[in-house]
Amino acid sequence: DASAVPPCSIALGNAAMRTPPDVEVVRRFPFEGGHLTFQEGRSNPTASIADLEDLLRHVLRSELRLHENAIRSSSVIVALPDGSDLEEIVELVDLLLARLHFSSCLVHPELVCSCFGAGLSNACVVDIGESRTVVGFVEEGVLVPETMLLLPYGMRDVHETFHWLLRRCGLTTDVCDIRASSVDACELRALAEGIFCSLIDY
Repeated sequence: DASAVPPCSIALGNAAMRTPPDVEVVRRFPFEGGHLTFQEGRSNPTASIADLEDLLRHVLRSELRLHENAIRSSSVIVALPDGSDLEEIVELVDLLLARLHFSSCLVHPELVCSCFGAGLSNACVVDIGESRTVVGFVEEGVLVPETMLLLPYGMRDVHETFHWLLRRCGLTTDVCDIRASSVDACELRALAEGIFCSLIDY
């Protein structure tokens, strides 16, 4: 339904994911594989930071309904993707403090935040993301760098394999393109995670 897309040149968040397949759009993702993306042949992630700023402003104002004064008096915690380099950290902190005007910022590794969220100080953490998987040990609230393993595949690859299996069984057609169509990707994700793919405790 084309009416679901707002009549403007930019669609953010859920509106961008609901774009009909027949509408020509350019989709940009600020992060890919846990790192800021480099767009339009640039040697620095300036375009990704600008996109991320637009996205965060949209979420803060439209979804969380925070006004400028509320943002200026708020602090923010960044669960930093594991393996981020110093330039990315500086860019993210600059975005949050200098451009979005948060009062303070705490940056912490994702794997450690996962442990704290579960109430643990020691754990082996397996983080399966959209395009990568990270495995690492956290000991006494500190990530042990030598144990960290970055694998270049994630849930997107699981969904693509699931789609391949459905095609082999004749249950879907090649018309479904989960890389080009966000509608196809969302439907396949709901089908895989809701019915067929699950974790079983032994």
